[in-house]
Amino acid sequence: ILVSKGGNLQRDRKPNVKRTAVDDEFQTVRMCVKCHGVFDKGYIRRHRRLCQGESAQQLPNSDVSLSLMKDVAGKQIPDEFTAIVLHKLKEDECGKIARADRMILEVGLFYYRKSAKKRPDLVRTHMRRLSNLLISFRQVCQEQTLVGVDMLCAKRFNQLMQALELVSCETEKTGKHNLKLALGYLLRRASIVMTGCYTVEGKEEKELKELAKFSTVLKHYWGTMFSEALYKIDK
Repeated sequence: ILVSKGGNLQRDRKPNVKRTAVDDEFQTVRMCVKCHGVFDKGYIRRHRRLCQGESAQQLPNSDVSLSLMKDVAGKQIPDEFTAIVLHKLKEDECGKIARADRMILEVGLFYYRKSAKKRPDLVRTHMRRLSNLLISFRQVCQEQTLVGVDMLCAKRFNQLMQALELVSCETEKTGKHNLKLALGYLLRRASIVMTGCYTVEGKEEKELKELAKFSTVLKHYWGTMFSEALYKIDK
């Protein structure tokens, strides 16, 4: 902006606008209007020239489908959440599950929207923990096709407890006694989140009743499952 001072034109200084760490992080990426992929702003021009045909059908360095990145069960995923949470998950089995599983995505979105500070690192931690639990849950059940919401099933509660023990035993050697308790709170929150999602979507009564049964069973066994973890934390 040019302003006149004493007859001379001078450039006015930019206003002092406070920026958060999330704002700075999000400003470094841009979205392609053709494929909706998220790229570094220094590369986006080159990508736009190349983005055509088959190259426009995939996001870079990720096996998440375009439709899933754009929405979850018909709900739009915020571009900022995609850029600073989903695209920054590690490219390992755990990260792939976190980006693709409906229940884990819903929980991640819940914590992201809930936090006033928008802590993407904490959201990614929650999502990875649930993904690791799902991996162990599949091993215990010997079914690799199980998804996150299958863990919220009263009939599979015994297998879920075994998976919890398996995950927590691997971390207790490093002194992380609170992981098991953190997973318990995440499961409780996941049940609430999916109940809300299913209610809004008008899901059948059977699915809602199954979530209600799981919540009842989890509440009943809470002390049995997590009393030792609470003791070790307070010790």
